[in-house]
Amino acid sequence: MSSVVPSLGFTFSTNLSASQPKEDRESYAFFMKKMEADYWKSVSTIRSTYFFDGIGRGGGFLAIPHLASHGNAKTNVICRLLESWLTKKLVEPTISEESIPVLEDNIQSSVKSIERHLRADPRVWSGISKAFIHIRCGHVFMLDSCCDDETIVHLGADEFYQDYPLFVDVEIKMHGESTAQQQQTKTKVDRSEPTEVLIAFQNVVNRGNSHRECSTPYVHRALIREVREGATATPASTAA
Repeated sequence: MSSVVPSLGFTFSTNLSASQPKEDRESYAFFMKKMEADYWKSVSTIRSTYFFDGIGRGGGFLAIPHLASHGNAKTNVICRLLESWLTKKLVEPTISEESIPVLEDNIQSSVKSIERHLRADPRVWSGISKAFIHIRCGHVFMLDSCCDDETIVHLGADEFYQDYPLFVDVEIKMHGESTAQQQQTKTKVDRSEPTEVLIAFQNVVNRGNSHRECSTPYVHRALIREVREGATATPASTAA
């Protein structure tokens, strides 16, 4: 199922499989092109890479922020929600002792659990019209296939990679509401439009062609409505 967004003229889809209509498969690329076009104008961006060992350490991980990010209070709060999700995944017991958290989890289930964390406090989404969350995970030696930040890719120390051989890379891009939209929101008991959230999840593993794996994320669209006094939220998300 997909939802048409008339103001931008493109659709979101729940995945990018070849069986999907052409317009749905192109929606991810169009969304990214739109975001990049407005990169310095109206899009707040934050990106961090989290390194962990896959066997516990009490749910700990090492977080390294990327240079040149220009986030704001909202992107920082969303990042904290995602860190809460990651911490929970690393401390939860796995079904199999051989299973690696996040990397070997079912992708659809991971995206659903991320969505639940993002809905934890709907007030976070006040003033946000659209948000794109891109999550990549894999082994550190696959990092350069998706990450072009020299600071992250060339941390370089063999000892570091031995201690933290796995990574989860999180990028958040966010469109804020225009001044006119914010004024309209203040005059209403309930928001007329929910925040549109697009979550792209990529498991970047060495399966013959890392770049192909990196270019085909599982994509999920969710609508999150801010809860205002006297109103209730109605969760909505697309389903395959």
